[in-house]
Amino acid sequence: MSAPAAAAGSGFSAAKPDSLFSPRYLAITLGLASSVLLTAFEGLAVFTALPVAVGAVHGTAYLSLCFTAFTTASLVGMVVSGVRADRSGPAVPFLGGTTIFGVGLLVAGSAETMAQLVAGRALQGFGAGLVMVSLYVILGRGYPENLRASALAMMAVLWVMPSIIGPLVAGILTEDVSWRWVFLGVALLVPLPVALTAAPLRRMSGSVATSGENGASGTPRRRVRLAIVVAVGAGALQYSGQDFTPVGIVLALGGIALLIPSVPKLLPHGTLRVARGLPSVIVMHGALGAAFFGAENYITTMLETDRGLSPTIAGLTLVGEAASWAGAAQLASRGKLPFSRETMVRLGPLVTIASIVVTGSAAVLPAPAVIVAVGMVLGGFGMSLVYQTLNLLLLRYSPKGSQGTNSSAMQICDSLAAIALTGGTGAVFHALHHAGPGNQGMYLLIFAIMAAAAGATALLAPRVGARELAQAPPALR
Repeated sequence: MSAPAAAAGSGFSAAKPDSLFSPRYLAITLGLASSVLLTAFEGLAVFTALPVAVGAVHGTAYLSLCFTAFTTASLVGMVVSGVRADRSGPAVPFLGGTTIFGVGLLVAGSAETMAQLVAGRALQGFGAGLVMVSLYVILGRGYPENLRASALAMMAVLWVMPSIIGPLVAGILTEDVSWRWVFLGVALLVPLPVALTAAPLRRMSGSVATSGENGASGTPRRRVRLAIVVAVGAGALQYSGQDFTPVGIVLALGGIALLIPSVPKLLPHGTLRVARGLPSVIVMHGALGAAFFGAENYITTMLETDRGLSPTIAGLTLVGEAASWAGAAQLASRGKLPFSRETMVRLGPLVTIASIVVTGSAAVLPAPAVIVAVGMVLGGFGMSLVYQTLNLLLLRYSPKGSQGTNSSAMQICDSLAAIALTGGTGAVFHALHHAGPGNQGMYLLIFAIMAAAAGATALLAPRVGARELAQAPPALR
């Protein structure tokens, strides 16, 4: 499809596009930018605010419910968003999801009981699930192919920006003002992306014939029912990862029993056998992200609890990662890297493995924290190269009527891979942590598991079809 044809099919003028900030794209670009910033900031801020919040409402023992409620509700939101976006466009899931997310912030920020706080987190999760999937559909319908790499790079930069100042702002609000303003302050800004995107999104509305090629199957109602089953199973599995008791074991087994027959029906055909093309893109995206971000969580835990660093210093080791991620995304989108997309997707996992090994070893051994920071810079660079290429391939493999379904499949895979890998390493952590601080062997084993998971994705690189993207005309990259 030519760029003008893509522009015409997106609801915009078929005139030649020039940039994300040209008049015809300005409103949608600013709307997406503000939405990503708000969601990313809130995702980071809750880690600072929630421990204080649950203490204020006398629910400290149930802290994990806040995270479980968000995750399970977001899984349902992802599927609902994909179904609705494919049937009638991204306007309703994006605008509705943003609004629901804002309501959830108000509910959580005004909570007087633990039940209200959990309900607020569930609303936030459902809204975030709607928004995350609809973002990909907006990219697919709202921009011609020659601007999609730039749009993805912009989103990558905006997604990591809050990691630089977000924890500091959230800490100041929590400690010096009130934990409530971590939620309420963001809620006040929610109308901004709604106002900016309402008009252009209406121009993208309309039914589209869904293509089953390379996509997941099932009627919309059946997919939503399956999503609820998957959400319950994932919630049980995630919660059991924090409860290593007979009850937790039963929950884990029950969650697995729900997930095994249900998950494959929400993913594209061939995902379980990692078929070439879209299935490999989805599996690689989920597994690599679970490995890298899982290792990142343990690295900060190690630095704070075992190395005795303050949360601020431990958090600063991640600043370089955010900068390198954003920089690599920008360079790749502008064609400033000396290698092709195919090389990016092959190189990225290897760089990520090296990052986990270097950073994990430096965190465990008595090495300066600056080495940890260097390792995270390396990881951010590698992950950015892979993720941008995989996201572009997802859009290329998705006909217009399957963009929502396939995007939701990738988000589901991301969430479930993270839950599975975090739950497995969490079992190792709790089983060995009784040895007390300084148990380097425990952390080395966890980092080895994460590196092995990242290593497995390197075997998938030849199966994702990056060569097709690398050899495409510049307008399609």
